[in-house]
Amino acid sequence: RLDFILEDTAAHHLLTHSDLSDMFDGYGDSLFVTTMDTFQEVLEGYSATSLDSRPTPEQLVYVIYTSGTTGVPKGVMVEHGNLLDYIEGLITTLDINQVYSYGLMSTPSADLGNTVLFGSLCTGGILHAFSRDTLMSTNDLFSYFDTHKVDIIKIVPSHWSSLSIGDSILLPERAIIFGGEILPMDVVKKIQDSTSCIDIINHYGPTETTIGKLLHKIDLDSSYSEIPLGYPFSNTGVYILDHHNGLLPRGVVGELCIDGSGLARGYLNKEAITAEKFIDHPFKSEGRLYKTGDLARWLPDGTIGF
Repeated sequence: RLDFILEDTAAHHLLTHSDLSDMFDGYGDSLFVTTMDTFQEVLEGYSATSLDSRPTPEQLVYVIYTSGTTGVPKGVMVEHGNLLDYIEGLITTLDINQVYSYGLMSTPSADLGNTVLFGSLCTGGILHAFSRDTLMSTNDLFSYFDTHKVDIIKIVPSHWSSLSIGDSILLPERAIIFGGEILPMDVVKKIQDSTSCIDIINHYGPTETTIGKLLHKIDLDSSYSEIPLGYPFSNTGVYILDHHNGLLPRGVVGELCIDGSGLARGYLNKEAITAEKFIDHPFKSEGRLYKTGDLARWLPDGTIGF
């Protein structure tokens, strides 16, 4: 996977750790490898003055690769404007424009954790990062949460369930955002049955639409037959379409499609599949629509059900 990503991006410079540098010996002079742990003295010799670098909204902020579970991994080209749209919408919708502390509960190689990574950076917050071993250790995580104030985390429901055994459940101080897979009812009920009053948020969105585009805040006093994906946030429109890209009425299952400022530029070096998934907008004179491939329907309250 690493070899594929380096070749697909035609990367010139790699930042890594000396323990991992041997993995890239075969690239020779085509790849400049910097081991950050041994480069500290050289870095300290440079000026600490910030560079006068002002990226435009249309420039790429990152290329991030899909898991590849349905084929070859695809590099999704996300622009600064896409990310800004997401973060501004998230802060406004969840009212988190304060200095909170965030827990990074996933690898930075997937965009699940970008919610808290950029959420902390853009609000002047604190980011708690954990090793892979710590993220898999109930004892280590509970010990850390007991001694450090962590306000907000974002986590995959199955990961949270594996850490929350019996009466011991992993909870931050203010909010837990679930994403990456369907949010089961038993996870919500477990938190509802505890004495916690934290916010529970269901978060949905493909990498191609920049991290997430639907949110649903759980009503702790309500009972659910299913947890909705919620309402769109940021500059986002959602559509439920049939096989001919026609609009479907409320309650009828179809493909969930998304438009707005969060749509990525497309897939790196994959023009054909970009054109297939990012289509010309069928209901507007300009713009694009992303076909998620996920089935959904409008629920009676106006939210989206998966």
